[in-house]
Amino acid sequence: MKSYRIIRLSAAMLALLGMSTSVSAVTFGAFSDVRVESSTQQGESTHFKLGGFDLYANQKISDSTSAFVETVFEDGGSGFGLDVERLFIKRKFNPLFSIAAGRFHAPLGYWNRHYHHGVLLQDTPDRPQFLEFEDGDGAIMPMHAIGLMATGDAVSRAGTFSYEFNIANSSFLNTRDSANASTPGSGLEIGIGDVNDFSDSKNYFLRASFKPRVLPVEVSLFGASIRYLESAGVGDANFGSLSMGSVLVKQTVTGLDMHYDQHPFDATAEFFHLKDDSKVGNGSDSATAFYVQLGWQFMSNLKAVYRIEQLDANPNKDTYFQILNTPNYVHHVVGLRYDLDDSNALMFQVKQVNVQGSKNYNVFTLDWAFLMI
Repeated sequence: MKSYRIIRLSAAMLALLGMSTSVSAVTFGAFSDVRVESSTQQGESTHFKLGGFDLYANQKISDSTSAFVETVFEDGGSGFGLDVERLFIKRKFNPLFSIAAGRFHAPLGYWNRHYHHGVLLQDTPDRPQFLEFEDGDGAIMPMHAIGLMATGDAVSRAGTFSYEFNIANSSFLNTRDSANASTPGSGLEIGIGDVNDFSDSKNYFLRASFKPRVLPVEVSLFGASIRYLESAGVGDANFGSLSMGSVLVKQTVTGLDMHYDQHPFDATAEFFHLKDDSKVGNGSDSATAFYVQLGWQFMSNLKAVYRIEQLDANPNKDTYFQILNTPNYVHHVVGLRYDLDDSNALMFQVKQVNVQGSKNYNVFTLDWAFLMI
């Protein structure tokens, strides 16, 4: 309430001075979810789990400038901590060009640009595993970027063309943490440099999308040039014993995504190709990852979902995936979403986990996701 009073007071003062203002009130919101999970994997117990508590705020601070912030309280493995997920200021010059500065979701694929951190936005409790955020198990790319973002839209008779171009801090990996990881896919965190960078070289991301007027579909091409630097004081001997800031891997990402939505059916698909130019270890190789998700709205508040997701890499040749300690997998996900109302939904999901070199198992999840404010 204090923020609203400050805004009203500022507007009144400007009016008294004969100045016009388009300052608007701050829009607040919060997402969260609570779930219960059970697994057929040996050693796993049925348990309740708190999801992240997502707080966001948005304000138009002038006719052409807006600001946005999103913070999430979530379990980092040793208790709840606070992460700033997005924080940026944006100025729109015209429909073809806007510029923003801060922390964004990297413009890689459809999912990462549309579903963000609120589970209620999704049709399943989980993201595709290879699109996990950089601090999550299974992450293989930075899903956030700190830097500058240019965006724009062009409307024609054929449809709408849009683009996103991002210059961001380099990414980094701690090879000593990797060497100490005992379990494949244990979730080595990919650093993204919120407040610093080990190099003057930067990451680059580009996504271009097209929505035709005559079809309910969006098709996009995207790419990225990413540098992963050593963040240990002295890296692990298996990966060159490099000093902090030295280049471990230069990665080129290319891909495409598609989203089709014609009630009662919708489909989303993404394909990624990763070319890893490793400067240490066994050398360089390529990897691919994809998912296809299909949805059918049976009733106004009941939807069925199926998704297949796959990661195909060669850790024997690709040092990058050796550092990540990430195995190949194919997952099948079947889910039901029941919207209790506009602000909360129950989601039931069965995931069949097929990890290379391990015994297959199933994970059962019941999630209650909700929006506050």
